[in-house]
Amino acid sequence: MGLTAAVFATPGRGIVFGAGSQCLKPQIAPTPTTVYVTRDGGLKWRRTATLNMAVNQAAYTGSFAAAVGEASCHGGMAISVDGGLRWRVRAVPSSCQDPSLTAAGATWLTCATQGAQGFMYLASGSTSAPLQTKHRLNGLARGARFVVGANGDLYAVGEDHGANVLWVSHDGGRTWRGTLLSLPGV
Repeated sequence: MGLTAAVFATPGRGIVFGAGSQCLKPQIAPTPTTVYVTRDGGLKWRRTATLNMAVNQAAYTGSFAAAVGEASCHGGMAISVDGGLRWRVRAVPSSCQDPSLTAAGATWLTCATQGAQGFMYLASGSTSAPLQTKHRLNGLARGARFVVGANGDLYAVGEDHGANVLWVSHDGGRTWRGTLLSLPGV
């Protein structure tokens, strides 16, 4: 078994995801992803769960963890609010990736559409709540990550009509303002 993602909330607390598979040929049954948790910096690992999805990327902060990948031949996101002990898998668009977490328990996902358009999903910290909000930003690059500032402001980067843009939200992502970046050599 290989590993597909490893994330640490602190130097001592981490989660790794064993390789699972989804959407192979009809005659091959999918295999679940195994979740392991450490509380001592990786000296000892404990198996805590299996997920019915293949995990590609993950993020972890405080006791909140999120993993994205493929579930039932579609996009999937797994959420844990207890440090990786219990998980709930829910559907997200298959183009979503790069989970970024806030300390308040929100997950931002960068999603792609055709062309230069991109959009973001905001998922609540609850394992049972549906995805709450979809925000569209022109030119948000696939693979762009969100950064959450100490004061709760949100930041993302991308391109808009060939220009570098820094997107900033001061209200939890309800509204965004784009600022053109003039970077030397870029």
